[in-house]
Amino acid sequence: MNNPPSLSVLLEEWRAISEVEGAGIQTGDWDKVARCQERKRFLKEIISSSPEAAPDNPSREALQKTVRELAAVELRNSQWLNERREKVMADKSRMQRASANLRRVRSAYGNSGPNAIWNSFS
Repeated sequence: MNNPPSLSVLLEEWRAISEVEGAGIQTGDWDKVARCQERKRFLKEIISSSPEAAPDNPSREALQKTVRELAAVELRNSQWLNERREKVMADKSRMQRASANLRRVRSAYGNSGPNAIWNSFS
């Protein structure tokens, strides 16, 4: 029978996945981000059921440094994600304003229909 991996091994795997997830956020590779998040959901279940994660485990304090480091990586990824979201929202807002401006220009020239532009300049 195989022994389950130790909590420290699981946390190191979480860290590696979080680094890959961060790279995915930075490059906009949302499929990679989704795969990483799915893997982390799976790891979360394993970690929570690990006897080493029990509050009364004396070796738990030794893992606190790793957990703090993981929290810092997760916070960084969250900040990167927020920055990307803000940029996308700003881009979307600019596109909506441009679209509204184009609609106003079209209405000013009395365009209606797909070929109207050619008729108005003929």
